[in-house]
Amino acid sequence: MVRAPDVPAVEVTLLPKAERDLGRLQTGERKRIADALRLLAAGAENLDVKALRGVTPWLRLRLGNYRVLYTVVPYSPARSALVVARIVDRRDLDRAVATLGKPEEP
Repeated sequence: MVRAPDVPAVEVTLLPKAERDLGRLQTGERKRIADALRLLAAGAENLDVKALRGVTPWLRLRLGNYRVLYTVVPYSPARSALVVARIVDRRDLDRAVATLGKPEEP
């Protein structure tokens, strides 16, 4: 499949809690996380991503002291959405993971 370089492989959707989390960050951190989400959506493979144990299908993207909790939800054979549930400080990761449920449709 050939696509334009600025068309992401997946659409990024931030849930309300993730939008709130992002809004609470300083401008520099906010930009760094937004850039990483763009790279993730474009299919970059050099990011620190791991599956969260015990809460399938959620994944964790590590960015310095922050963790982005997300999942990929397919909504057609050719397209999918990256659904971001939370953006938290690493100290709050366990608490945030405990609140994750079944992924919402974008």
